[in-house]
Amino acid sequence: MTQKVPAAPPSLGPERIPALLVGMPYPAQRWQLVVWADYNGGGAAARAALLKLPERTYRSLSDVLNAAAQALSRGTGPSVGGR
Repeated sequence: MTQKVPAAPPSLGPERIPALLVGMPYPAQRWQLVVWADYNGGGAAARAALLKLPERTYRSLSDVLNAAAQALSRGTGPSVGGR
């Protein structure tokens, strides 16, 4: 019998972050971003990816996206699975 291999979690790149953080009130701490994204259906992959961002206060979505881009260039996140 063949066993099904679970699919890798979807990647969470900067292109998906705005949809998960729509309506987010800023300034916001990292934990608040995680909770908000989870509320908007981000799930475990989004949670894990956002937890890779530096723990600090984010002043805007632009600030979050800049931090995500820097984390990606360092190879520390926020992508999970996929690539």
